[in-house]
Amino acid sequence: MKLQYVPSLLMLLLYIQIAPLAGHTANRVYKVLGGQSCVPHSQPWQASLINQKGIHQCGAVLISEKWALTAAHCLKSIPPWRSVTLLLGKYHIRSSEVTEQKVLVNRRIEHPKYDPEAVDHDLALLRLAKPARLSQYIQPIALPGHPAYPNQSCTISGWGLTEEGK
Repeated sequence: MKLQYVPSLLMLLLYIQIAPLAGHTANRVYKVLGGQSCVPHSQPWQASLINQKGIHQCGAVLISEKWALTAAHCLKSIPPWRSVTLLLGKYHIRSSEVTEQKVLVNRRIEHPKYDPEAVDHDLALLRLAKPARLSQYIQPIALPGHPAYPNQSCTISGWGLTEEGK
């Protein structure tokens, strides 16, 4: 994706309203219930944002060869002068895999209306320093051609617990 598409992506983000599905706010706790393990590498757009120690911090989604999307709150614990790294092509988050690519991020763009107190507009774009090498294990997600409608079923992917305490 070329740089001139950034304003279009930001405009897209201005219209996306995503309720927090994990984490907490001051008065509420949100959880994803009924999760299950997916088929290995069936979510080739799923990425792992790792901290300076190489430990998984948050999920992200590859939206093109040069851009990923994550939650803005995931970047709050990483100072702007520190590098951000994504792991692509992962299934087993705690072990190395031959399918994985480690990619540095050279630009972070938080949603202009991100409010960390209310957790509103909790989105951030990440520009990759080099284009991802696409393969059967690493693919951008296909963005929908229309907005979701109320009560529409969807799939949420990421690394986490599938049951309480497990």
